[in-house]
Amino acid sequence: MRCVEPCVSEAEAVRLFERRRFGNLWGLLGQRRPTSAGGPPFIELIWMPHYLIEFAVTSRRGPGTITVSVEAHSGAFAVIEMARGFVERPDEKNTFSPKLDEEEAVVMGRKDLLQSIMRRRGQRHRPVIEKAVGVDLFHYPYWAYYYERRRGLLDVKVVDAVTREPGRPRTRAGVLSALVQAGETRPPLLANRA
Repeated sequence: MRCVEPCVSEAEAVRLFERRRFGNLWGLLGQRRPTSAGGPPFIELIWMPHYLIEFAVTSRRGPGTITVSVEAHSGAFAVIEMARGFVERPDEKNTFSPKLDEEEAVVMGRKDLLQSIMRRRGQRHRPVIEKAVGVDLFHYPYWAYYYERRRGLLDVKVVDAVTREPGRPRTRAGVLSALVQAGETRPPLLANRA
């Protein structure tokens, strides 16, 4: 599998999730980890699928390319500067398959790139998007932290395993979508245990 190498260890991820901050009254409200036997682990590294899309653009400066990333479950969008930092690894345990196909990802990426260009100030050298010249699939690592919000109700927090940033709402929605899709594809015997 083609992926981005994670930089955050499990111990560091636990510290990031459980650190003192305003949301937990600076540590007074501790997070309860799930305690049911045979249930999910309280933290795990997951690999979310992303499409790397390269668009040909033209501007007053001449032709060029812009590379974007579209997360393959929620459609979360990002412009990528570094498109060469990928490594090849054997398939990991928590690797999810894409929900969106390539055509949907290209349409979403083009729309979000256009919105991003239009929001920029100084529209003098604004590039015009021509077409998608390359689409590739890669996996990006996130740490998922499962906890009990209230007794019996599980919730999840997400942290980027490369940049240490907390997961944004669209990223969290993509992780939840991938978890639901993975649960639906499990055999019934295994689905009852999880």
